[in-house]
Amino acid sequence: MDKLKMSHEQTEKALKKCALMSLTPIEAPEIDIVPEYFSYKNRTVEVLKKQIDWAYSKVKNKTPDSPIGKVIISRRGIRDSLFKGTNIYKASLYPIIDTLIESSILIYQNIDDEGEQQFILSNKYSRAGKNAFVSIIIKVDNEGNKYYSHTILQEKNNRKAQGSSENQNIAQKLHPVVNNILQKILDVNLKSISSPTDSSPS
Repeated sequence: MDKLKMSHEQTEKALKKCALMSLTPIEAPEIDIVPEYFSYKNRTVEVLKKQIDWAYSKVKNKTPDSPIGKVIISRRGIRDSLFKGTNIYKASLYPIIDTLIESSILIYQNIDDEGEQQFILSNKYSRAGKNAFVSIIIKVDNEGNKYYSHTILQEKNNRKAQGSSENQNIAQKLHPVVNNILQKILDVNLKSISSPTDSSPS
């Protein structure tokens, strides 16, 4: 990778970090709103159904706007999210997931292993006076519909996010690539990046 390309990538990351830092955090509910069955180690089909029903019932707007257009929050998307893994901290964000999507910024897009287009949105939330970031994966189906897939939690400025109380290893377990994308953006040293002379997209 040549120096010009590296400089451009660092500048892009710096701009995204500035955008993330300037976001107004969305106030997250207290953890105690989450039913105890989200903590069960052995999750049966019945327990998964209860989790899906609870999460879906807490989403106020099932078709929120986003930086990439309208997003569909369906039971299938929530099931995909919960089936891949959850904890009480992740579950506690369902009451604000639509708001998080609406005021998020786009930090990455690619084609996933299943050949589907994938967008990664990020936002900031606050709980008990402490700010943290969340990444939200949006997938596009064959008909062009954008649907919520799942969220990855990432503590602010914490290189060992997998050990944090809100993560409980979920970020590394579910999608280490997404976790790394957000972490690399947050790790950019803004002082080491000179102001771009042309900030238009290449």
